Amino acid sequence: MSICAYIAQTGRLPIPGEPEADENAVEWARYLLLPQEMWARAYAQYIAAKSRDKAAMEGVRTSLEGHPLQALAQWSDFDRIGEAVEEVLESWKFRKK
Repeated sequence: MSICAYIAQTGRLPIPGEPEADENAVEWARYLLLPQEMWARAYAQYIAAKSRDKAAMEGVRTSLEGHPLQALAQWSDFDRIGEAVEEVLESWKFRKK
């Protein structure tokens, strides 16, 4: 099963160790590097960091562990990316300076 089909069927990315994650590593890496997917994860990590919601922060922490491709899923050094997310939100008038 392709990564996109897996996501459409399950509503989530494969978990490291699941056959879909290991068998389709190249496809998974390509998916994780799609601009819209990178934005979605950056925004989700931004919201988790700003809200300090324990469940959201645990999700970020969990996605940083395990499978080598997980490093593409979230960022351990998020400060500069968080600042860039804020700049985008401000440019869209979704956030005030």
